[in-house]
Amino acid sequence: MILTRQGLPQLEPTFQRHGLIALDYSILVAVAEEPEGRMSAGELAEILGVTPSRLSHRLRKREEAGEVTRTTAAADARRVTIAITDKGRDVVAMVTDQHREDIRRLLLDPLDGPEQTAELARALASIATRITDHPYLTQYVPEAASSPERAG
Repeated sequence: MILTRQGLPQLEPTFQRHGLIALDYSILVAVAEEPEGRMSAGELAEILGVTPSRLSHRLRKREEAGEVTRTTAAADARRVTIAITDKGRDVVAMVTDQHREDIRRLLLDPLDGPEQTAELARALASIATRITDHPYLTQYVPEAASSPERAG
């Protein structure tokens, strides 16, 4: 509870300096990491764990800022594809280093060296594999944490 209520808000100033909130940054990163820089709005909502209406609201803001485009499929108006623009990629590049530094300061600096860091990584990986098996979200989870033999 302390981490979500006191810690995570400490990440927001980095996003705010660029006119974003954390969800906006997550949107831009998720789409930018796709090989062609595009994905369906439905999959994006699933990955981010948000409702379609919340995603649509945030996408409107990012579209107005020129960071993403939304395209409706000709055959099915319910299918929307989100694509990141060059400006959106620039925003990700500007924010990422400071965001990583914020994460390091908040989560890693308080730990006592590489052993505790590795323990935290294993613990978070175990939690992640119990929350989801979505390939996008588990692609960075160490194999040991996602294997059936893992403890727990």
